[in-house]
Amino acid sequence: MQKNLTLGVIIASLLTLSACDMSKKKSEDGSSAAAGHAAPSGDVLVTIGGKPAITVKEFEEYYEQMLEQQPQLKSFAQFMPDLKQNVFNSMVGQRLIEHWAEEKKIDQLKDYQQDYKNALDNIKRALAFKFFQQEHPVQVSDADVKKFYDEHKDTMYAQSAAGVAAVGVSFDSEAKAREFLAKAQAPKADITKLAQAQNLAARNFGRVNASSHHVDKALLDKILAINKFPSVQLVKVNNTWWVIEAKNKEEAKYFPFDQAKEDARQKLQAKQMGEMFEKEINKLKAEYGVVENKAFFEKKEAKTETAQAEAQVSEVAATADAQPAAKPAVV
Repeated sequence: MQKNLTLGVIIASLLTLSACDMSKKKSEDGSSAAAGHAAPSGDVLVTIGGKPAITVKEFEEYYEQMLEQQPQLKSFAQFMPDLKQNVFNSMVGQRLIEHWAEEKKIDQLKDYQQDYKNALDNIKRALAFKFFQQEHPVQVSDADVKKFYDEHKDTMYAQSAAGVAAVGVSFDSEAKAREFLAKAQAPKADITKLAQAQNLAARNFGRVNASSHHVDKALLDKILAINKFPSVQLVKVNNTWWVIEAKNKEEAKYFPFDQAKEDARQKLQAKQMGEMFEKEINKLKAEYGVVENKAFFEKKEAKTETAQAEAQVSEVAATADAQPAAKPAVV
């Protein structure tokens, strides 16, 4: 199992290594068959069709590059002494696929050329983005991370929400509500079972707090005002009477800062990176005299609104046509 997992990681790593970088290495050491220079036989590890395909230097550089990009492979080495051989075998397979593509002239296919162009465009964008980030680094201190954690504890790092665990049954009259309340306040009474026995609906609100949007605000305020737990109480909201069982109240529990620190750091860095990009992009727009054709989008938005209005008119007209004609009045 460990071996299969390792081979999968190796193959994935090989596929993600830069083909451009490998081409550069070929031209530098003169071992490429396309260059027309045969390397010394002792340096050649693989030949394809009698021509050097992989040299010792090329493989060693490839292997080191892969370990740099996939550090976890270093940990496999102690459990898998044949790691290097597996990398070599995978590299041979990759070279064979590349040779097959050359023989089949895959690079002359229209789809290949479009994919190749798209790949180059994506690489250029990624590298521009990478070096732009390097020129505009975002610095995040431990104090900044702690502040971010404290400000977002409730929304990002809560293990369990604070609030009151409550169940309620509603009534349209005070008399019925008080009759039910008396039964619900009896020792060991179960409000849910009592409601079921009377064909009433018991609503389980779950644990509610000030951020609970699934409960009417007026009712929510009444529940949160309860200060005795457990207890069954009667509250009125507008013209509705509620028998509320407040089971317990808990304070929020949070993931400790030490556990959440790295996640908070990454989120804060992403936030500041976004702010940096917005600021710097605006600077570049001014520096390079960028002019945006906003009318293009405004026209499209206007067309969309017009189309929606026409569709609504058509729907109304169709509905009117479907209605039966009014009978003539009898005089």
